[in-house]
Amino acid sequence: MRKICQTKDILLPYIQQSEYSIKHVYETCQGDMTRFRWDNIVWHRLSIPQTRFILWMVMNDVLKIKVKLRKIGSVSDDLCTLCGLRAETVDHLFFQCVFSKSCLELLKAWLNIRCNIGILSKLDSRKWGVNKATKGAVIATLACLAYQVWKSRNEAVWMGYVRPAHTVVDHIKFDVRTRLKALDAAVMLAD
Repeated sequence: MRKICQTKDILLPYIQQSEYSIKHVYETCQGDMTRFRWDNIVWHRLSIPQTRFILWMVMNDVLKIKVKLRKIGSVSDDLCTLCGLRAETVDHLFFQCVFSKSCLELLKAWLNIRCNIGILSKLDSRKWGVNKATKGAVIATLACLAYQVWKSRNEAVWMGYVRPAHTVVDHIKFDVRTRLKALDAAVMLAD
């Protein structure tokens, strides 16, 4: 009840205005946030379709991770399957896990990227400092990384082992190269 009264007090000045706008109230409640369109990254044409779907699930927080599974009683612990150090949340698995960070560092070296980008935390490609041609390859690589981290997590849950980071990165490199070559061949056939 207290929250409702607080909300009413916040919204009262807007309701009393002669030109009431839901959009204006919403923007005021959101605060000063720069709009970021992550859908352009998720559905980028260079990304592999299966990686797009997993990336979409990550961005919408619908993956069945251990924290959620523990709440419904499906698992007994909520520790990260890949590192075992912290609770397995989307934030941990894709941004903070030692495994995903080591994969990302290997990929950054492969792509010759020196800036500090996270797997998904800095999908704002305007801040990467790369040209337009490289941007597509980076997007495809990050989407593939998210997919491979999720795949590695599931292998650890169901098969009981975690692939080494360099093996995962080798798979990512192969998948991204194959995708880019296939698209180049398709463009040449279209010409």
